Amino acid sequence: MTRPRVEDDRLDSAVVEPLVRALGSELVERYGLPDPDPDGLTADDLAPPTGAFVVAWLEERAVGCGGLRRYDARVGELKRMFVDPPFRGRGVSRLVLTALEDRARALGYGRLVLETGVHQPEAMRLYETSGYEPIDRYGFYRTSPLSRCYAKELPRADAPGSSVSSGRRGPGGSWDPGTPSPR
Repeated sequence: MTRPRVEDDRLDSAVVEPLVRALGSELVERYGLPDPDPDGLTADDLAPPTGAFVVAWLEERAVGCGGLRRYDARVGELKRMFVDPPFRGRGVSRLVLTALEDRARALGYGRLVLETGVHQPEAMRLYETSGYEPIDRYGFYRTSPLSRCYAKELPRADAPGSSVSSGRRGPGGSWDPGTPSPR
């Protein structure tokens, strides 16, 4: 099999729809209820000029996806990260994550935040081994004991190795847990 590739797409495309449906089914299996989608995420939220959405391909099959949306002027939020189970363990999720980090830098974000759940240990491991640090739960997830939130400072695209701070940190250096999740 060839090396996976990542291409830009949209959350509402025909290619992405089966991946998002599979993600929803997996969340129901793991948590016993559907993802609440508290802020009505739309395809436009994950599209330029403030967001991005990518699809990972192995040969001619879409096998993974992920999105990026604006949280605030300096912070992006990762959403809808998913890899089809038969294709896990092949580096697809890390490829999607790297592509989204690249797009975040290009959009001027200096920090990324995300939420995942306690019943997704492989997702937590991916983020932790990719430089994401646990932070206080934020927004809609602030009171959810099943949520785990992470953040990563991104070096600016024009200054490799430098860190850019969003300036929105709470006590102890964590993300402000009182900030509501944006639309």
